[in-house]
Amino acid sequence: MADVFNLVTIGDGLVGGSATIRYGIVNQGVQEFRVTLPAHCKNVEFTGPNIRRKEQSGDAWTITLQDKAWGGYTLVLTYDYQFDPKGSTLDLAGAHALDVERESGSLGLMIAASLK
Repeated sequence: MADVFNLVTIGDGLVGGSATIRYGIVNQGVQEFRVTLPAHCKNVEFTGPNIRRKEQSGDAWTITLQDKAWGGYTLVLTYDYQFDPKGSTLDLAGAHALDVERESGSLGLMIAASLK
């Protein structure tokens, strides 16, 4: 199971995002997590205990741990991308956990005071 909290901050010409993914691991250990993120996201960084390797294939990322995680694991990711602040339509899709039985989540949105 995965619970995903996406936070998107919109500024003048730049969108910054983060996601906290809390995995509930039942019955066996897990050494690899897969996450999708829209292709337009840049400067993607992952933070979590015992991360060995991060690999991207299209819009999917594979995060491999040094050892198996048991019971639960929290993965945090950050990203950003530029946009034209004059009349742009933004795609606010965030991170999604792959290969899980159930995913739930929420989206938080913060906007710079100068934007309408």
